[in-house]
Amino acid sequence: MTKIYLSKTFLLLICLIIPFCSLAQALKIMPLGNSLTQADKDNLSYRYHLWKKLLDAEANIDFIGSQQSNHGGSPTWPSYKGKSFDQNHEGHWGWTSDHILNGVDNGENAGSLPIWLNTHKPDIVLLHLGSNDMFRNGSVTETADRLKEVVRLLRQTNAGVIILMAKLFPADPSVVGQQEAQKIPLLNAEIDKLAKELHTSKSPVVLVDQHTGIDPKSGADTYDGVHPNEAGEEKMAARWFKALQPFLNGKPLSAKPEQNASGLVVYPTLTQSQPVTISMELLKPNEQVSLEVHTTDGRLVAQHTILADASGNLTHVLETGSNRVAGLYIVRASSASKTYTAKFMVHP
Repeated sequence: MTKIYLSKTFLLLICLIIPFCSLAQALKIMPLGNSLTQADKDNLSYRYHLWKKLLDAEANIDFIGSQQSNHGGSPTWPSYKGKSFDQNHEGHWGWTSDHILNGVDNGENAGSLPIWLNTHKPDIVLLHLGSNDMFRNGSVTETADRLKEVVRLLRQTNAGVIILMAKLFPADPSVVGQQEAQKIPLLNAEIDKLAKELHTSKSPVVLVDQHTGIDPKSGADTYDGVHPNEAGEEKMAARWFKALQPFLNGKPLSAKPEQNASGLVVYPTLTQSQPVTISMELLKPNEQVSLEVHTTDGRLVAQHTILADASGNLTHVLETGSNRVAGLYIVRASSASKTYTAKFMVHP
């Protein structure tokens, strides 16, 4: 009982220090994409395997979206730890990026992203989209432009949305065609560039590799050369989960401009062992910044000199492993003209 009491006290202290902390607020996650997000009636989906990992991590999350079923009907999702699977998602079987933006009038999976976002406002989006564009011989450049538009719409709904953008799952050339299968890596190269281009400290875009190390042959990581079987779903879930970990504890979910007025963002603000990402923007190109991390009693525990990139953005990852003592830490970022500060907490 003492351990539980101390844990609650610790969290209440954090919320006094960090105004945007909320003990009750669930992290709203939207799985967004096509058939690899939705899955069919005979497969559980990567969403189910990811949901189990999030339960194991005791993450307070809520899957959101207009859909609740798999294509052609839903399988029996086993309960886990006494809980029923959170079925909500925004996966649409056979849809291209154009369909996601503008809709398909076929009576199934109706709607479009602007319509869905009127009701569902995600904190984090798991975006795996563009495969069907390539299978239909769509333009790599135009598909990348539509993915950029997806990001714009998401940010229009939530300026601080976190977007995990996937490099696409591979496909078996003997099933989809040699040219079509070869276009997936071409689009992935553009997605890699897109993630770097669109990333900001306010609304991070994180590249998640759902391509490397996946064998698309039927019976390996797929059941038909395109769609993941249980092994493939598990691989996808593990990669999404790894990318999600830095955001599961304490990232400000609805960042307002005044909260980032200092130009310095630190997330997550509550961590146990996950790395902490320090980001700045609106600096001068290649500007030098001195980063210092102090305990509340003034002891210097880390010091780094970092250069902003050519766009005036800066990102640095600070490890918070077993050598980091539990408590409150102050980050001080000093450029030639200004000094900014922010805080994060290491949970014991």
